[in-house]
Amino acid sequence: MAGKFTGRGRKKPEKLNITSLMDALTIILIFLLVNYSEVSEEKEIPAFIELPKIEGKAATATFGLTLVIGEDQIKVGKGEPIRFSNFERQKDTILLEVKDQLAQMKKEKLERNIAGGEKEKKIKLTVQADRNTPYRYIDEIIRGASELSLNYVDFVSMNKEAQ
Repeated sequence: MAGKFTGRGRKKPEKLNITSLMDALTIILIFLLVNYSEVSEEKEIPAFIELPKIEGKAATATFGLTLVIGEDQIKVGKGEPIRFSNFERQKDTILLEVKDQLAQMKKEKLERNIAGGEKEKKIKLTVQADRNTPYRYIDEIIRGASELSLNYVDFVSMNKEAQ
């Protein structure tokens, strides 16, 4: 019987169970929707800074505690600007004042979160820095903020197309 086709070699097609695949895809979809939601908040850019300009796609910023760094002044939230003439000579005083204002803002934000029923552990610090501000100023100020456990930092820039 050589050469004859027998039914033994034939296999029934197996059914593919895609339930777990659909579960995984649903979780990924939910994750993407939550992380890329279009919650935008418009903030006024202070007149004493000019944001750096970027090309390409930019993410929508969600603001937390706002810190504006200029060449000769720093503004924490909606408070009065901290003015200085020489950052290097006045660094200790400036950083102490910035940290005091940030600590107060963080405390108020945590109190609002608790009153609103939220338990937000990470508080975002949004930095708007003038494009001519030396990086060492920004670096020193961010280090001071990290001492207050403000480690989640966003930097804001201006999209060239948005002018």
